Amino acid sequence: MFKPISIAKLQLSEANVRKSHTERDIDQLADDIFAHGLLQNLVVVPGKRGQFEVTAGGRRLRALKRLVEQGRYTADTEVNCLVKNAKTDNLTEVSLTENFQRQAMSPVDQFRAFKKMADDGMEVENISKRFGVTVRFIEGRLRLSSLHPTILAALEADEITLDLAKAYASTSNQNRQIAVYERHHDGGYGGTNTIRRAIAETSINGTSTLALFVTEDAYLAAGGRIERDLFTDNSTETWIDPEIAEKLGQAKIEAAGALLQAETGIGNVITACAQDIWSTSRDLHRVFIPNRALTAEEEIEANGLREIISATQVRLEEDETLSEDQFETLDAANDALIEQLNVLENQPIDLDPETMSKMTIIVHLSKDGEAKRDANYYCVEPLAFLHTEDGGVSLAEKPNAPVSRGGQIVPKPAPEAEAPDGSSISQRLFDRLAIERRDLLAANLLGDPSLAMDYLIFTLVAETKDTGLAIGDHSLNEPNIGVIPASHAREALSAAEQSLNREWLEPSDFEGKFDAFTKLPDADKAAWIAFIVATHLRAKRSYSQDIYSQHNEIAHRLDIRSPDQWRPTAENYFGSIKKPAMLNLLEQLGGPELKARYANAKKLELAEALERICAGNALVDPEVKERALLWVPSIMAYRSDLDINENGLNAAGEDDDGLSDDAFPVNGDAEGEMLSADDFPAEPFEANVEELVV
Repeated sequence: MFKPISIAKLQLSEANVRKSHTERDIDQLADDIFAHGLLQNLVVVPGKRGQFEVTAGGRRLRALKRLVEQGRYTADTEVNCLVKNAKTDNLTEVSLTENFQRQAMSPVDQFRAFKKMADDGMEVENISKRFGVTVRFIEGRLRLSSLHPTILAALEADEITLDLAKAYASTSNQNRQIAVYERHHDGGYGGTNTIRRAIAETSINGTSTLALFVTEDAYLAAGGRIERDLFTDNSTETWIDPEIAEKLGQAKIEAAGALLQAETGIGNVITACAQDIWSTSRDLHRVFIPNRALTAEEEIEANGLREIISATQVRLEEDETLSEDQFETLDAANDALIEQLNVLENQPIDLDPETMSKMTIIVHLSKDGEAKRDANYYCVEPLAFLHTEDGGVSLAEKPNAPVSRGGQIVPKPAPEAEAPDGSSISQRLFDRLAIERRDLLAANLLGDPSLAMDYLIFTLVAETKDTGLAIGDHSLNEPNIGVIPASHAREALSAAEQSLNREWLEPSDFEGKFDAFTKLPDADKAAWIAFIVATHLRAKRSYSQDIYSQHNEIAHRLDIRSPDQWRPTAENYFGSIKKPAMLNLLEQLGGPELKARYANAKKLELAEALERICAGNALVDPEVKERALLWVPSIMAYRSDLDINENGLNAAGEDDDGLSDDAFPVNGDAEGEMLSADDFPAEPFEANVEELVV
């Protein structure tokens, strides 16, 4: 039986199964009831003294009482209720059924309903008031309508969560949405933070130093677009055309640098459209300019300041009559005098035009987004000022200057042992990469038995025994890193071993074995030579971070391009270097903005992001992708001229005809398939031994 009952006569029943009461969303529900009325009746049973107990609808009852507290309803306001018989009806079952049968509206249905209301002309503010939610909530639901149809269908089918959908909808660009979705939805890295970061890889934050420097007005005037992420508490803007911002920023800071160069007469100005200048200055040498001698007048002034400072310090230490306020005032005045003396005594010499022409300064961005000159002087070559006998100074070259870190002079690590930020990688990482580098060379050497034999004979005959090949009395000296890492190269070596002709090993005596071996086809012998040489390559010299330069020549003759056959991953490289080194590499590959996007990422997230970028699986500019696909750590580069250049690229890799990660060319096989021993020609055994010895 349905009956209107005043709110004052309603109270919650013990039979109501929903015992976990929270105040969450009660105000929203109250606003909704006030706007639309109670659309779903309460279920009640008669109680004592004319009261009614609510067995189903506890949240609605609390929302009604909240409206009474707010004065929007009175205690006498009546609401429609379904009255049950406490004796004949199972009240707990009724309450449970009512809660089970109620199903919350899906987010997709919500935004479709809100969108229809908006399309019908209702303002977002009015929609939010009618449903008791914030304007931001309505805007967020409406943003879901911008989801790519594939992602929207996945949300509707419960294949992705609402949080993931919000992450994809952090941009309205459906092309970016679907590109990220296709990479992450099938078991890849799919966390909301990862998706948001992937979405943001082609955008910049509106509060970044670059954005502050460029200014929003200039960015918009140049055609830049701005959007907000409506699903996070951070309401900052996202500039979705970073190339426009970067172009404007670079032009603006170059103009500031040119103006400063004209004013100072400095020889060179380097501009960095970023706050961090570490990577900009790392290849420069800091020049320490000595202070000039004080004039007679300045010396008199300095002596006067010293006397006052000395007397003041004595008084501060010994005068017990000073009050606390007097002490603080006198102490502050003394500090000002000390600062004045420091400025007077530390005035750098005036550089003559010739010296200034050799100097470099750096103009970069301050944290407030302003063009700022770094206070230091730099030079391409090491320079130092020397004091002369007449009290002056002269400029002297200082080649091969050590690197200063934290006040200590430390040797620069070998190029092969450098991380992207110039620091030294760990010995364990160096050893592991040295093994992977050696394995790449070995797998490729399998396909050239002729070169393998040349290398073998040269090692056995030449006076220089330390050629990187462990033959004869030389042990392999394998680095102790535990389990040898799995790799495509090691798989190729294992497959080659399985394909070797072992029939000659069946006889039990030496004579039988040797006779059988001599009767093998030349191709089988060639396969054995290639395998033996390949598996006796040393990874590195013992107890050092020193690889064999001789391997570079072998790799050169095999035309190995390391970036085509080995890619850095979180497991094999990035996870073993420090976060500053990874951030530095991001700046090398994609400039300061790419580095800034990951500045707050955790180390593991950063390593995984770099793995995707260096594998060509990240949404980055084509130029950044090209650089990333060519980048390998210094130790993984083979040829002696394969050094990392200033853009973070390897000098090799100028063409694109290399191998994929899962293929090694053997003996010129265009398809990259591993050849068996039968495919090797007999010609390798025609090498000229005299030429090798000479």
